[in-house]
Amino acid sequence: IDLVERLKVYLAQRNSYVDATGVELVLIDDQTLTTRNAIRLMQNNALIGLALVLVVTWLFLGSRIALLTSIGIPFVLAGTFWVLSGTGETLNVMVLLGVVIVLGMLVDDAVVVVEGIYYRLRHGADAMTAAIAALREVAAPVTAAVLTTIAAFGPLILLPGILGDFMRVVPTVVILALSLSLLEAFWMLPTHIVALDVGFRNPSRVQRHRERMTHWIQVRYVRLLVKALRHRWLTLAVVVGLFVGAVGTLAAGLVRMDFFAADTIRLYYVNV
Repeated sequence: IDLVERLKVYLAQRNSYVDATGVELVLIDDQTLTTRNAIRLMQNNALIGLALVLVVTWLFLGSRIALLTSIGIPFVLAGTFWVLSGTGETLNVMVLLGVVIVLGMLVDDAVVVVEGIYYRLRHGADAMTAAIAALREVAAPVTAAVLTTIAAFGPLILLPGILGDFMRVVPTVVILALSLSLLEAFWMLPTHIVALDVGFRNPSRVQRHRERMTHWIQVRYVRLLVKALRHRWLTLAVVVGLFVGAVGTLAAGLVRMDFFAADTIRLYYVNV
């Protein structure tokens, strides 16, 4: 990308003398468009993910906890790119593909940890006690969940041949980002909550409204769950029916799929 930008500057300088030379240099094919589109896709996904995390956690957990949870996304991305740059890896399409894949999983562990801390803070615990108790409760299951995802991508690193060399960077990025997200959830997030002394001993009016909203949602959910358990066979039939319907739409071709979409043709070669 940097080379193409410098070439564009050079072409603009040379073409300023086109009246004197009669020769105009034109860039006929920019092969960085794919990488630029991938970068744009990564940026859009990161911003959308950050916004969704901020909104949802703000609605249910409060503004300070929402901000601390959302910090994990830029931290993990920055750490991933920093480690990759240290290994000599460039910002190419495969690296960006790995980032796009893992973006939706970066805050899963942090949300579980912060929800455990929030639950204890609401019941009167101080920030330090709440953080330690929450980590003791969720550290093992959260670690196991992350490790299962890592185990799913790990075998791709062992692919042999040219395909392995080409695809190896994708699982590397995913595994690295998930490992850093685990570090952020177990270390940075609780440390920030303790440092800011987040608590609800004197809840604000907004916090009281938030707790009433959360209680209303919990009551409605429990009622729905009780009805589903009382009519478990009907519930099971609905779930199975939805699953069969989803598979049927795929089998009938109602949902179009294209795993490797053809790129738009930017250049034609004509042999005369």
